[in-house]
Amino acid sequence: MSPAAHDDACHHTNPIPEIERSAATMTSTLHPADSRRRRPAVLHTVVTIVAVLATVASVVTGPADPAGARAEAVDATTSASPEAALRPVLTGVRAVATGSFHSCALMATRRVRCWGHNEAGTLGDGTRTGRPAAVLVRNTMGTGPLTGVTAIAAGLLHTCALLTNQELRCWGDNTYGQLGRGSTEVRALVPGAVANESGESRLQGVTQVTAGERTTCARLVSGQVRCWGDNLDHELGNGGTSPSSLPTPVSSVIGGGPLTGVTQVDSGDRHTCARLATGRAVCWGANDDGMLGDGTTPVRTRPVEVVNGGGIGPLTGVRRVTAGGRFSCAELVNGTARCWGDGRYGEIGDGQTADRLLPTIVRRRPGGGPLRGITQLQAGYGHACARLTNGQAWCWGDNSAGQLGNGIPAGPDVASPRPVRNVTGPTALTRVAQVRTSASHTCVVLAGGRALCWGYGVDGQLGNGARSTRNRPVAVRLAVA
Repeated sequence: MSPAAHDDACHHTNPIPEIERSAATMTSTLHPADSRRRRPAVLHTVVTIVAVLATVASVVTGPADPAGARAEAVDATTSASPEAALRPVLTGVRAVATGSFHSCALMATRRVRCWGHNEAGTLGDGTRTGRPAAVLVRNTMGTGPLTGVTAIAAGLLHTCALLTNQELRCWGDNTYGQLGRGSTEVRALVPGAVANESGESRLQGVTQVTAGERTTCARLVSGQVRCWGDNLDHELGNGGTSPSSLPTPVSSVIGGGPLTGVTQVDSGDRHTCARLATGRAVCWGANDDGMLGDGTTPVRTRPVEVVNGGGIGPLTGVRRVTAGGRFSCAELVNGTARCWGDGRYGEIGDGQTADRLLPTIVRRRPGGGPLRGITQLQAGYGHACARLTNGQAWCWGDNSAGQLGNGIPAGPDVASPRPVRNVTGPTALTRVAQVRTSASHTCVVLAGGRALCWGYGVDGQLGNGARSTRNRPVAVRLAVA
């Protein structure tokens, strides 16, 4: 039996997950239909739905837990918003992860709290009840909180956590085997262990986890990568086309063996990118908008090298790479960024709305110099955000749900970086320690340990106790009985 086979909270009776059947309840749109590209489901609905189509995922690793780290704390400070009146602000946050319709926080206590849509058990609290404020993720038996967590990742409708013992626990939708349990049971309401390639024991030696739309990938201490889940667009990077409910090695660029020397990996909608120890980057999977950065558009069943802006050699000096919906970006060691792929929402950040098959400079303003001082970069479905050395967050691209946080009512899109506004007033948000993007919402962690979110919030994914969309940051709050 697989180590993850036992899960009292899994449902096995319905072969057609309710998350897909409920797509028929979609009733209104934020964007017109797109005949050229598939839009993320979040942009097709304003409701209580569970989407089937889009987006991105995030992997988040908190810093080492200092001795005597303070426990989770709450702050009773309230704001003028009525939903805040009875819900204390969540503090003690180390990192956040954003899925399409939910968000999670890694706490200083090495526990996890999640909020938002929960039809597939995405929040890991043992229920399928959506939560507009942060609730604790339960352990595998559902008898207490999940503990010893060092990193979290959120996908379309599933979530994963990396533990101190370098094992993984995942929960939520498993229609495509993205939980790595060796099966495709519909859902898991509490975390379960990810199995190894044979399914006979647990996957070990994991140093990083990232979740895509319907896939999950893990970087190992060996510098190799394992992926599992859907493979319709060759997201697993193993040279094949079949899905896998167990981890499978990502192939090398030339095939014949596993990809090695990986120092960081990030999964997007239907593709994944990795940074190598050489300071170069590789990507694999869907490529219809050129999001793999090799100057072409054919799908790639195994990794291809990202080329430079001139298309005459590899992109070098990469510090970190991030995969979005239909585009990708690289944060360079000189503090600038390059993006490539779909550009229709301005997500390339060059002041234009055109696709780019080659890495393109993210510019502070159209025709101006590059945006500098980038210390962290994250690609969402159709927007991207960067944390700068001054502690500000700058975002660009799709703003259909206010996910850029610039205080402007939903829309229009912004093709050049703009600072995220403070909770109130005209000034820029500061003291940002980390930023995470998703389909249509964005979250940050502040230096003091609070989390703020903005954008699409109808499913409660902003965590402020309400189910509404916001165009500037609101504080994540603690769920109360």
